[in-house]
Amino acid sequence: MDWQPTDLPREGRLRTIDDRMRTALAGARTDRLRLMLAGELSCPAMEDRTMAETKQMAIRMDLDIITRLDQVVSRLEERTPGLKVSRADAVRVMLVRGMDAFEAETRGIRQ
Repeated sequence: MDWQPTDLPREGRLRTIDDRMRTALAGARTDRLRLMLAGELSCPAMEDRTMAETKQMAIRMDLDIITRLDQVVSRLEERTPGLKVSRADAVRVMLVRGMDAFEAETRGIRQ
């Protein structure tokens, strides 16, 4: 491979784009952290997991449940400007919270 001089204008543009992306992502992370600390977005069981550590699962839902789910997604997105929340994100958050509540309710009940 032959030596080629560095394209300084191109490098400058790339650094500017990189800086803008870091700034935008830092804001989104800060918003998410603020919500998690306030208990408004809590899904610690799903944090820091790679795709290899998770399994995909498909479920069927009634249309009225999907409508309610979309409303939850909209409310979460309103609370986190600039952060896109998917249906899957909302389902994970609600599932973990619901499981925590159910386990707390049923703790001590023998089967």
